Amino acid sequence: MNLTEAFDIKKHDIVAFVGSGGKTTAMYTLAEELMENGSVLVTTTTKIGIPKNQSELKMYYPMDKIAEIDNKRFRLIVTGGREEKNKITSITDEDFKAVYKKFDYILIESDGSKMLPYKAWREFEPVIREETTKTIGIIPINGILEKIGRDRIFNDELFVENFGFKDILTMDVLLNILKSKSGIFKGAKGKKYLYFNHCTTENDVLKAKMIIDELSKLDLDIEYVYGSTLKGYNLYKK
Repeated sequence: MNLTEAFDIKKHDIVAFVGSGGKTTAMYTLAEELMENGSVLVTTTTKIGIPKNQSELKMYYPMDKIAEIDNKRFRLIVTGGREEKNKITSITDEDFKAVYKKFDYILIESDGSKMLPYKAWREFEPVIREETTKTIGIIPINGILEKIGRDRIFNDELFVENFGFKDILTMDVLLNILKSKSGIFKGAKGKKYLYFNHCTTENDVLKAKMIIDELSKLDLDIEYVYGSTLKGYNLYKK
């Protein structure tokens, strides 16, 4: 199963990615799948790195070139706002509305985590556009039900305050991340998916299955996916 199948992506979906632990990699992997069946726009409501690998089918357009976007020639286009220290800032409402209907699929990085595996969300994040049809939350499996250092958590003080974290990422902490008004699905639009990423060993897979079995007993209105983007579509859905 690939990411397109796991998240049931259809033409004209506008997909927001939130969370931590492989969010950007999953978004670009999905984009490369989708470009086989249509044109794809990748952008951000926060910040995203300027893509390094461009080709005949992939192209980065800075903000001042948005009017020149050629989605007939290039199947995967990345755009946003200003360039700051090798990153692209958020696309403006005006620019988004001017270009998004030209594409078959829209993928939006709606969250940042400073490359750390876990995070708490500040008052102004995540930033999810009203047009979003699916929200994909990503959490790495390694660390759940284990002791983790606060150096692995972005906004660690908020993580303690909002989710009841002490030193172990317990099921109660995970539930708070999922259910809290300040959690991973704050402001989510459309269908919600939770992707337990980094399941690279048999024990990781067993842990993910057990956690999803417990979560599935609750009425959370979430679909669950587990596996590893980096392992090459070693994905499962429950």
